[in-house]
Order: sequence, then C-alpha cells, then structure tokens
Amino acid sequence: MMKPFELEVCVDSAAALSSCFKAGVDRVELCSALALGGLTPAYGLMKMAGRLQARARGACFENDVQEVFAYGDTSSATMTLAMIRPRAGNFCFSESEIQSMCDDIAAVREAGLSGVVLGAATPDGCLDLSVLGRLCQAAGDLQKTLHRVVDLLDDPLQAIDQAIDLGFTRILTSGGAPAVSDGMARLAHMQRYAGDRIQIMAGAGMTPTLARAIYAQAGISAFHASCRRSGKTDPLLDAFGFAGPTSELDTGLIEEYRRAFTAISGSV
Repeated sequence: MMKPFELEVCVDSAAALSSCFKAGVDRVELCSALALGGLTPAYGLMKMAGRLQARARGACFENDVQEVFAYGDTSSATMTLAMIRPRAGNFCFSESEIQSMCDDIAAVREAGLSGVVLGAATPDGCLDLSVLGRLCQAAGDLQKTLHRVVDLLDDPLQAIDQAIDLGFTRILTSGGAPAVSDGMARLAHMQRYAGDRIQIMAGAGMTPTLARAIYAQAGISAFHASCRRSGKTDPLLDAFGFAGPTSELDTGLIEEYRRAFTAISGSV
C-alpha cells in the first residue's frame, strides 16, 4: 500500500509561516537563520505558530480578529516543529548550550507546537546519545525529528537504530551529501534499512522533479523543502550590514509539489 506523500517546508519569518498554513502544507519546520541551516526561532514566532496551529484545530484567541486580518484564513491541519539549535557550526554542544536547548524545548511546549527538531554529535562522528537523551527527555511526548546531523555521521544505519530507541518520529537526510540529488544511493539504503520503523524524509536542494525521482528510486514519500525564491535587496540596508541574502516563500512551488504527488499516485 502506498504511503501518503508529505511535504514539510522550512520557514524563518511570520509571513512565510502564515503562507504555509494557508497553503495547508503537512508540516512547518520553524527556524531562524535559514541561510545557516536553521537555528532556534524567536519565542514570538513560536507563539504565533502555536496560535495558528491551535486555531486550525478549533481554538480561539482574543486577538483572532486582528491576526486573521493580518495573515488571512489559516484553517489547515498543518503541524509546526521548531528547530532546536543554539548556534551555527558543529553539533558538539557544551553544558551551557544543552541547558539552553532544554529551556528552548520548554518554550516550544509552552507555545503549543507539535514538536522539535534535534541533533547532536560527538567529535568522532557518532550521535551524542547522552545529549540527545537529555533533549528527548525534555521533549517528552512532542514529536521529534532527527535533523541532518545524520549526514555527517560515519554510520547512518546505526543512527537509525539509535534514533528509534530515543523515540524519534523521523529522520531528515540528504543521503550524506551536500545536496540530496547526490545522495540517492544512501537514501535508498537508509529507507530499506528503516522500513516502517521510522520515517525517512529527504531534503536539501529538493525540487518537485527530484521528489518524483527519489520516490521511484528509494521509495521515500516524505520531503523537506524551502520552497523559496530570491527576494529583493535594499542596497542601503546591505551597505550597513543589516540585510544579507534575502528570499521569499514561493507558494507556486508548493502547488508544484502537490501536482507531482498527484502524478505519482496516478501512475502507480
């Protein structure tokens, strides 16, 4: 039986978050600093996501009228998971960083989100089970995604077993390559090894065409994408160092993924 297709979109702004809810994507990975691979989002953005998610499930808030006016109708079943990553760089964390991550997980729970995106590694290229155990304990019954730290590990199959033991729901991976298009063989190997024990989600440079190829070659039906296009830059802000690379969510790409999923389903 064919597994249902899922699209997760990573966002780092209020406008992109709202657009994802209006488009009805399956999941949002909520971040800051997507240009750095995603860091922990601001608490205010978490709270907004929590309100949108709760409203989609029938809850009401005092500021519903104002927020609907600002962001439009957001009636969807979209779930939001927050990235928990305190800084750019490697995934070997100090004690103070671990405590900060536990506090951020508490904020995710308080905001009413569905889950967290986690990862930690040892200097010798293995999952840091001690750190992940503490983070997973802090997360409790929240959904847990193991992020692309898995692509830096020496033994991704061992990481699959460890992630299952820790209670992770899914693993995001590019197949050990900088771009998912170069990781097809490992993706297929990971999916065969994981079977139905944990979801393998493909991402990094994803396109609707690649999603079709990955499904055909690896049997993976869950995909992670940014769905972004280059945005306009302000020369003045850029000159003062307040800007940097800009991009905007492209809802047309979300529709392209839906058409690709429909085409795959119709051909099976």
